[in-house]
Order: sequence, then structure tokens, then C-alpha cells
Amino acid sequence: MKLIENGININVSIKIIPEFKIVGLRYYGDNKNNEISDLWTKFNRRKDEIKNKKYDDITIGLCSFLDTLEEEENFEYYCSCIVDDDSFIPYGMYSKKIELQKYVIFQHTGSTKFLDETYKYIHGVWFPKSNYSILKSYDFEYYGKDYKNDEDDSVIYIYYPIE
Repeated sequence: MKLIENGININVSIKIIPEFKIVGLRYYGDNKNNEISDLWTKFNRRKDEIKNKKYDDITIGLCSFLDTLEEEENFEYYCSCIVDDDSFIPYGMYSKKIELQKYVIFQHTGSTKFLDETYKYIHGVWFPKSNYSILKSYDFEYYGKDYKNDEDDSVIYIYYPIE
């Protein structure tokens, strides 16, 4: 485990993840006005509308940079659940298929207040010092049963596709 600061711990692993589908609410923009937080609030109110959820206690926040990985660009973001099939999509929601892929997985343990520190470590330290590069222009956050929002022992997994 790698200690960053502010009591944040990061554990890193590499895994091949089979194809999966998500269904949820979608946002496109630059998040300058905290729109993603608002989207999560709306999603949490509506997620029970999603049929065929594979897991009741797992949500996915998928961030897709449509053209580049530049932080100043607009991006697409999904607040979503993994589904067995996407044959029923509630009104105003979208589905997306994520292909089988090899990922580097960062386990962020700590408050969400310090999640930006984890991303700075990932992009500023880990990837530059590793033998890996980001293969595609998306990443996703996996919120499971260990996710506790602002608690010091909250766990979020951050997945980056790699070669």
C-alpha cells in the first residue's frame, strides 16, 4: 500500500475485466459547476428504476474523454449500475458497453474529499514511473459495499485501461 498524504492509502493491482454493460444517467460538459455531484444525487433517487442490475450495492462512475485526455476539455460522465442486459433503459437514461480490457486498478482508501490527491498521484507519479500507459480515453470509479463517502475507511476503485 502506498501512503500519499492526509491519511489516504492507495493499493495498485492489474486485472483483465470481462465485457460489461452499464445503464445510468449521462452528463456532458466540463463540471465547472459541480454538475457531476448533482447528477449522482439524481441518479441515487432513480437507480431503482434500472432493471436487470447485476449487483444492488455497486455503482460505476465512468468518465470518457471524447477526443483527448486533456483535463480542460469537455467529457462524458455516467452515473450507472452494471446490468445483465440493457434491453430496458429507463426514460432519460443511457446504456454503454465496456469491452473486455486489461486495467490497472487503484484502490483509494480514505475520504472522497481527498480523491483529487489520488488522481494527482496516479497521473503525476504512478503512470510516469510505470511501464504502462493509458490505452483508451476513459476511466471509471467502482463504488461497492466498502464505499462510505467521507469516512476515512471508505474504499473506491479507480480503473484505467492499459496495454
